[in-house]
Amino acid sequence: SLTIKNNRMENGYVGFADPSGYIVSVNSENIIESNIIINPSMGYCWVCAAISILDGSNCTIRNNLIVQAYGDGYGAVVASESQYVSNNNTFVSNGMGYANLSSDGTVSNDIIYGSSNTVYLDENSSIEVTYSDIEGGWEGEGNIDADPLFVSPDNGDFHLQSDSPCIDAGDPNSSYDPDGTIADMGAYYYHQGSGVPIEIIIDYQSDWNLVGLPLEVENASYTYLFPESIEETLYSFDDGYNLETSLIQGEGYWLRFGEAGSINISGISINELTLSLSEGWNLISGISTPLNISDIQDPGGIIISGTIYGFTSGGYSNTENIVPGKGYWVRANNSGFITLIDN
Repeated sequence: SLTIKNNRMENGYVGFADPSGYIVSVNSENIIESNIIINPSMGYCWVCAAISILDGSNCTIRNNLIVQAYGDGYGAVVASESQYVSNNNTFVSNGMGYANLSSDGTVSNDIIYGSSNTVYLDENSSIEVTYSDIEGGWEGEGNIDADPLFVSPDNGDFHLQSDSPCIDAGDPNSSYDPDGTIADMGAYYYHQGSGVPIEIIIDYQSDWNLVGLPLEVENASYTYLFPESIEETLYSFDDGYNLETSLIQGEGYWLRFGEAGSINISGISINELTLSLSEGWNLISGISTPLNISDIQDPGGIIISGTIYGFTSGGYSNTENIVPGKGYWVRANNSGFITLIDN
């Protein structure tokens, strides 16, 4: 058996073969964990999906994000003559959530939202779904049918807002979230800190700055957080610059100011962030406390040494610390995940 973990797959295509998929398990007991699959396309296939569990497999599927899996086949997950236990996944805008073909599945703490269909079962299959947010509803203990209130789905942020109905709504007998609270539904739990607001002062220079969001705030609009900034100058980077109106935790941005100054931002402390990096250059920001780059958790070794850069009036320079409220360039040799955590 294998653990298939921390992979990012985007805008791919599979087809012209049955069975097929982006992650395929054949007669095995694989753990499929913390993967991101965005916009997978499938064609000229029948038994195919983003994740395919086949031929006597007995797999664990957890903490995966699958978005816009469409085309031929079964969308997010298909199981054929197999079994699986699945929990804390987020499936959004897919052709289908789960499809069981002579297979049995147990699902809990999931979010399936915006999909054409949620579950397909043939006559030889079964599924038990509990403590999950299923659009359109599904019979089972603890299930709900409600907008999960993602932070910014149009920008690819499927974390939960503070008033999401999925917070503390997972199976109370499952493992608690890292913040010590009852499990949330979905791939990304909402960190419930002390609840006591703190303030962070962010200094900025005249002209262009690299900035980030160092706290959990109710209003993340750049015009609210940085009222002295120049309108329509907030840019994110994703294989090119994109004009934005709000900031997302962990993302870095360009923002322009007419004059140098400082701003106080109030909110709840961010003690941990897991960031998804693409191969090449990425713009990131950090947590609520300064973090030495040697403390960045990089299990896949994807950060290229010497490629974390800050920006000041003197231009780009290598940095030793990720400072709250600032943005940084970082280069990765492959797609994957890094974690920033206050130790």
